[in-house]
Amino acid sequence: MKKSLFCLLLASTAFSAEIRPWTDARGNQTQAVLRGFDGGDVLLQNAEGKTLRVPIKNLSADDQGHVVLNISTLIDPSAAPISSTPLPVSVPVMARTTWPASLTAPDGLTNADYVELQSKPGRHLYRSRRFEYVLHAQDKLTPAVMKDVARVFEGTYELLSQSPLGVQAQPVNGYFRAELYQTMDTYHAAGGPPGSGGVYVRDEKVFKVPLDSLGLKRGTNGYTRDDNFELKTLVHEITHMMMHDILPLLPRWLIEGSAEYVECIPYKSGTFRHSDLLASVQRYNKDRLSGRYRLSGPPLDFIRNIIRPPLARKAGEIRYDWGETSPVPQVGFYHSSMLLTYYFMHLDGDGKGTRLLKFLDAIRAEQPKHTAFVKQFEAYRASMDEFLKKPEVKKLPDGRFEYPNYLKAPEAPQPPHPDYLTERLGHIHMGILLDGRTDAQLQQEAATALLKLSIQANP
Repeated sequence: MKKSLFCLLLASTAFSAEIRPWTDARGNQTQAVLRGFDGGDVLLQNAEGKTLRVPIKNLSADDQGHVVLNISTLIDPSAAPISSTPLPVSVPVMARTTWPASLTAPDGLTNADYVELQSKPGRHLYRSRRFEYVLHAQDKLTPAVMKDVARVFEGTYELLSQSPLGVQAQPVNGYFRAELYQTMDTYHAAGGPPGSGGVYVRDEKVFKVPLDSLGLKRGTNGYTRDDNFELKTLVHEITHMMMHDILPLLPRWLIEGSAEYVECIPYKSGTFRHSDLLASVQRYNKDRLSGRYRLSGPPLDFIRNIIRPPLARKAGEIRYDWGETSPVPQVGFYHSSMLLTYYFMHLDGDGKGTRLLKFLDAIRAEQPKHTAFVKQFEAYRASMDEFLKKPEVKKLPDGRFEYPNYLKAPEAPQPPHPDYLTERLGHIHMGILLDGRTDAQLQQEAATALLKLSIQANP
């Protein structure tokens, strides 16, 4: 057998399947059993019992066809389409229909090395298996604290890769990037929003967080834990980071609701316990219905507004209004989004999250089209900027332009969907989730289902 180029991954749950030869793009072969999917990658178990990971697009056409024909033995067939032809490489396969009950990232992934040659006073570089961390501070983090931080990053990646959400992001130069700042002031100076404890900046593909919000203090041998040491803030923003490629196509409530959902999964000593999620959600709901968090109105009353956000006119254009005039306060929005995400994940319809899984499949299928259109539109804008610089082109008082007939203005690309250029982009597949229900019916069904789990809509 030729040496395989497949990457090793944690062993997945076994399924009964045949041992067969698998061929990668370079012709390398290995004898293995098909075990499952992980965010568009195929998981194979070789004769030594090791689980191998390979992108489905890197398999031969015969192997891709075998994967598709056997998909029903690996996942719930109602949650993903089955085809007799190989899947297009641009459409990832749903990884799982359930969350792992318990997950601990192994030490081999969470060891964070200090990169001496690329560090300097005031800037310290660390790397773990998939992440690169830049610490903007006078001193280093103690090894124990850096390991704790890396454990959350790598553990959240592993958790999402084995979940229905999957990992929908690609690293930059081999690593996902995180920037840690010594003070809140330096965090704000680097673009961190006021009032936030951390942020994922999508345009930069980087997660920024101040040490203050992690509960770290300066000690004699570097930054160490204080009494407020808490890393759950990281989980929320890492979830955004791992869903990077599909964020523009998701409704805002699902972007924040999914991050709140993952943050709510109990985490202790490097282990996520999804099996204890319900009790955690019940506590979450109770806390946010208390006077400390609650601003106005029960959270389930907000569902109709977050499913179909209010519109407002500003400067002659229609946009979604999440400013001061929004009927949903920010705390209520996050609370409602979390409950709605939990409902769709576990309580809606057949209780398997089927509608949500189909919705995510549609988003994944849409993503390559959206990416291609964005590139076309950026090229069009660049061409238009150059066109408007021509001396023959004159700007009129009403904002329009005039130019002689011998000039031809660049033509704007046609979007695959009319809402590609509007704030409704994240709602073009909402019909899959509603499935014929009105907003009011969905609100009532969600409230009833949550109440049966003692997750009440009112304090």
